[in-house]
Amino acid sequence: MAKILGLDLGTNSIGWAIRETDKIDREYYCKQFSKTNIESESEIVDYGVVVFQKGVGDGKSGEFSLAAERRKNRSKRRLYNAKRYRKWVLLKLLIENNMCPLKPEELRLWSVGKWQDENGKKKNVGRIFPLDNATYQQWLAFDPIFFGSKETSKNGKNIRKNPYDLRCELIREYEEDEDSRKLKLGRVLYHLVQRRGFKSSRKSGKSTYAENAEIEKLKNENSDFHIAVLAKNKIDNGERFRKSGVIQRRYYEDEFKAICDKQKVDERLTERLHKAIYFVRPLRSQKGLVGNCTLERNKPRIPLSHPKFEEFRALQFINNIQWREAKGTKRFEPIPISLKKRILEEIFFRRLVSGKNKGKISLENSFKFEDIIEKYSEKGKYEFNYRNKPNVPACPITAALMNIFDVEWGKKFLTEEDTYGINWEGLKIQYNLKYGKVKRRIEEGKKNITRRILATLGFWILTLSGI
Repeated sequence: MAKILGLDLGTNSIGWAIRETDKIDREYYCKQFSKTNIESESEIVDYGVVVFQKGVGDGKSGEFSLAAERRKNRSKRRLYNAKRYRKWVLLKLLIENNMCPLKPEELRLWSVGKWQDENGKKKNVGRIFPLDNATYQQWLAFDPIFFGSKETSKNGKNIRKNPYDLRCELIREYEEDEDSRKLKLGRVLYHLVQRRGFKSSRKSGKSTYAENAEIEKLKNENSDFHIAVLAKNKIDNGERFRKSGVIQRRYYEDEFKAICDKQKVDERLTERLHKAIYFVRPLRSQKGLVGNCTLERNKPRIPLSHPKFEEFRALQFINNIQWREAKGTKRFEPIPISLKKRILEEIFFRRLVSGKNKGKISLENSFKFEDIIEKYSEKGKYEFNYRNKPNVPACPITAALMNIFDVEWGKKFLTEEDTYGINWEGLKIQYNLKYGKVKRRIEEGKKNITRRILATLGFWILTLSGI
């Protein structure tokens, strides 16, 4: 008896068939399981298909990634949450300084929710918006009681000011009445936290996405120009300000500073208000994605950018290099240690011979193994054990450190005959390291000092210990 299972794996199905090569067993199987639709001469005694849910979704434009859709929705939720939290933080600050007619308890119920004890356990029954606070509703709606009217209509009704009218008013003149000034200022700041403008997440802070020629032109013509003035003029002319395109955040920040200066807001309070409105949550740390060491289970692996790992990776690769005479029958042998030293110093840390960085060590991330073959095979006399000629990772972080401390790091490599590697003890630094207001002195000649050397190397901030 010989049964063979055949599988056909698809994206959302698995086809299967059972093949029985023995005729007697095949006939017995057909009788036992009433497989009358299968010919006894056929070796296929049973077959079928299992269909399961696809791993992708079906939309109007075709299939789409479910993971990408979840990620997009998750990003929206986080964005909405960040906006809500900023408003609540600002409102808390406004309440503390009498700039908003809202009570702390009402804000707590709105932001945190109402907690109750049920069967010995605390349960949140939900957040409660302060609908019963009529004064706060009037403050939100720009009621003329607080902010005055813009003008009177033909029917004799007062036309309410819009947020940009109030912003222009606070930019132009100082409000003498303290209570009125605080309420107006608080309402303007609450409007600013709702529309903060666009800010690029790039490190340079520049982006072609937010280029607005109209605003740039107005700003160049008048240094005192502010966004509120442009918005007020467009609304008064019956135009939609939202059609003005993307506006960079720096214009809104300039207006925020102008309002605070004109209304003589305390410098410390101005800083707190600015932080509440324009706070940006830092990027989430990726530290948790680093796996644990295979030897020390409770410790994380060393970062790939750590100089010690770069040295380990380079020495490991060099130690695996072997050679023999070309077209020979002998086994590959390890290369001599003198050649290992040359490969480390001349290939992994080769100095540039031309260009604006001439004389400095190359910062390339990798190099071709052909460079080793071309330089050390003695014109084809020797062949190496790496036949696929791989790309070899270099040591860009360590090379950058060597370039920075070129003078202080006199002997960069070990000089002993029976060993090779990087001479970390050769790096002797004498400088002032400043952490805020704290200065620390590292004396020349000391060894085994553990300090953090913060050096900006393009996109890197290094942490180098044990030097």
